[in-house]
Amino acid sequence: MGTEETAGGRSANVVQGDARVLGPVVQVGTVEGDVHVHPAAGGRPVPLLRVERDGESIEFFDADVARLWITAALAPRPAGGAPAPERAAGPGRDSGPEDPGPGRAFALSGTTVRGHTGRVCAVAFAPDGRLLATASDDGTARLWDVATAEPAGAALTGHDGGVRAVAFARGGRVLATGGRDRTVRLWDVATREPLAAPLTGHTDAVWDLAFAAGGTLLASAGLEGAVRLWDPAAPGPVGGPLTGHRGGADTVALSPDGRLLASGGEDTVVRLWDTATGRPAGAPLTGHRGAVRAAAFSPDGRVLATGGWDETVRLWDPVAGQPLGTVLTGHSNAVRAVAFSGDGRLLASAAMDHTVRLWDPATGRPVGAPLTAPGRGPRAAAFAPTEPLLACADGDAVVLWRVQAAP
Repeated sequence: MGTEETAGGRSANVVQGDARVLGPVVQVGTVEGDVHVHPAAGGRPVPLLRVERDGESIEFFDADVARLWITAALAPRPAGGAPAPERAAGPGRDSGPEDPGPGRAFALSGTTVRGHTGRVCAVAFAPDGRLLATASDDGTARLWDVATAEPAGAALTGHDGGVRAVAFARGGRVLATGGRDRTVRLWDVATREPLAAPLTGHTDAVWDLAFAAGGTLLASAGLEGAVRLWDPAAPGPVGGPLTGHRGGADTVALSPDGRLLASGGEDTVVRLWDTATGRPAGAPLTGHRGAVRAAAFSPDGRVLATGGWDETVRLWDPVAGQPLGTVLTGHSNAVRAVAFSGDGRLLASAAMDHTVRLWDPATGRPVGAPLTAPGRGPRAAAFAPTEPLLACADGDAVVLWRVQAAP
């Protein structure tokens, strides 16, 4: 395997490839990870490219989108290169404030929760904050007692393959899970039993789930590129699939009132949808230079946060369809998750650079020093709705950080 220098000043390891897709600069090789070309085959569509980086993968089914991502990945970095990951608080340690702003100093400490035998892909708190749900590549979802950090009952089993998404609804009485088996499943939290037959319709892995605050509407994102809406009470689909992404739909978020849905995908754009009509709500939000892997609405619904493979976090006015403030930078690898605190005063971003960063969404300024995840790099994050407790999936474990006002 050789190495060639690109016009952008970044190197690519030569493997195999297709100049039709990769273009004249990088004929074959890796771009921030392995690029593999897959031949055409019958049956399920086969991606032109599969890009892998730090355990993450993106499949490209469209040559133009693949070229767009590669161009962005090869773009020269600012002078001095990417910022190095900063050491900060790990489990059981405190971190001092970085530049918290007037009256905004925080001290943080953490606890590690273990029990899965595979990578944890998603985390979600129950509305009362007493239970934490996790989804894992080991094929299970689990519930945890937040007060004790111990399992709350047996694992939830039934998916054929890894479980990629988890979400609570209806006052914490119902849990939804989504998996590589292309199904969405609803569970009775009290009995740990399925509430109905699996919800089917996706033709590829279910990558993300989101409930509206009232629990009457569930959204799912599939790697085939479709977003689907479900009525958890029926249960069944609400209308047809929402299509428009070129490539997989990686993330989905519902506004608190359930009227607006945001989806992010491998085509680098964020799409807004009117859930009542299933039609686009304005033009796509553009600005990210890589796949959009994370989205979250603020508790009041006035701000939408997104994060992506371009290592940035962006804030948007979802009604006006316009960016808010400046791009939040500091991560040196793909942003995998964004989450608002219950009061909306903090925004967390978790990235594959092994850090979790806290931001003031009103100013776009960092709050405290970055937190260092001790494992393979955080893949998911969620704030408890009722207290300043942040959960981050990190390898086969979950790190719980408690945020307390510093004296």
